[in-house]
Amino acid sequence: MKKVVSVFLFLSIVLLLTGCSNTKKETKKEEVKGKCKITECINLIGIKDELEKVNEVIGFEGTKKDNTYTWKLSSNQKIEVVFNNSNTIKIKVLDDTIKKNKTSFKKYDSIEKKLKDGEKITIDDLNKTFKTKGVLIEKTSTEEIYKWVDKEDSYLEAYINATNGKCYRIKGLI
Repeated sequence: MKKVVSVFLFLSIVLLLTGCSNTKKETKKEEVKGKCKITECINLIGIKDELEKVNEVIGFEGTKKDNTYTWKLSSNQKIEVVFNNSNTIKIKVLDDTIKKNKTSFKKYDSIEKKLKDGEKITIDDLNKTFKTKGVLIEKTSTEEIYKWVDKEDSYLEAYINATNGKCYRIKGLI
């Protein structure tokens, strides 16, 4: 009987120690291609840049489909450039990668009112109001689009006139 209890206690202790081990799970970080982070790349690419210059900025050659070139930096980040008379540069990125816990849309109503009243609102004004820097997700010769994502996955996109720097439209889901 003592042997049975001893074996039982021994196995219990082994199982308990195995279950309580302090090993950390290794999370494999996905490798991102390119010479710059996606948000840095889009800032470095100029609207008038040719394909060779964009390849140089990003660090590798894009793939072509029709008149659009795509640089896939990771499984959830890519940059697209449409080469035409007025190049369009877009970044495709999952909202989780640009989500910021400090972003706040509490003062959105004041921004909306200012827009309706025709007041000039700049990207700096929006960054201050939303408490974080918006991420440039698209630019053309006429506009830039910035995006904010908060910790609840609410988002806003602001459309900024490239000539005068004035926000003329905000859309999103808050």
